[in-house]
Amino acid sequence: MIKNLNTIIKEPDKHVLSNELMLSVLKLNEANLPALGSLGTIEKVSDLFALSSCFYLVFYQDELIAFLVLMDEKSGYQSPNYRFFKSTHKQFSYIDRVAVSSQYQRKGIGTYLYNKITTLTKSQKLCCEVNTVPMNKSSLDFHHKIGFKVIEERPFGDKKVAMMMK
Repeated sequence: MIKNLNTIIKEPDKHVLSNELMLSVLKLNEANLPALGSLGTIEKVSDLFALSSCFYLVFYQDELIAFLVLMDEKSGYQSPNYRFFKSTHKQFSYIDRVAVSSQYQRKGIGTYLYNKITTLTKSQKLCCEVNTVPMNKSSLDFHHKIGFKVIEERPFGDKKVAMMMK
């Protein structure tokens, strides 16, 4: 694990994301395609932030190296994957996306972020989806390792995803 990480939790009802920070999030998101869906524009980053319950940002030496977007059941988010969990659970937290800069992957950043949100959401179900077509084996293995279980597999356009819960 990398030492001296700085985690900033931004909440839409309390904070604003600067254009510079939104651009950094956008670049990091797009660098993680196809594991993540494209955001394409700063406006989409801003929309995602506004719909989220928490936006976790991880910095190392003033560089954004990771982020995690968390939604709760009150969000107006329209992702079909999010709506699946909203239709089946009254209270939950949904991990919409996690991105880690390639040079910091497999160094404990994902575990660090998940530990943060597990503490925050300890009384709620924690939900996410992972691509199975195309296969995102490292993400699937990671989620299994930290206690997530596949509850269903669903088609998603030309992809297929495992709906997972902890």
